[in-house]
Amino acid sequence: MHNTTTKIRNYKSNELNELVLKIVKLSVICGIREPLDNDMARFIVKFIKDEFKDFSYEEIEEAFTKYIKGSLNETVNDYGIFSPKFVSSVLIDYKRLRNKELALYYRFLEEERLKEQSKPKTIEELEQIENELLENVLFNIYNKAVE
Repeated sequence: MHNTTTKIRNYKSNELNELVLKIVKLSVICGIREPLDNDMARFIVKFIKDEFKDFSYEEIEEAFTKYIKGSLNETVNDYGIFSPKFVSSVLIDYKRLRNKELALYYRFLEEERLKEQSKPKTIEELEQIENELLENVLFNIYNKAVE
């Protein structure tokens, strides 16, 4: 999800207006007691665009889903208010969790790449490696020395 959806920084004006409505919806889903008015929702969207522009809406929604499930830091508290501070706390905790998961994923990919490299080579692959070595190293050095 991190690399596959449109980031907030690339949102056009109409998408930002839609995001305001989605933020109001998120505040309701989170069980906020004080209704989020339109001005505060717009301010929060501007805040997100300025401070968390590398997020997509899908990631923001995922962050609040994890908050609701209790998968984020236990110290995040909304105090019944969907404020920029609360949004920031949730998104920062989600970013930490996301970055840990991405690091594990990239580590896994690297381990798989290393396993693939350590597999025994076929005769054809070994001949190709030998030819590339001869061509790129020995013949290039010889040609430079002759010139």
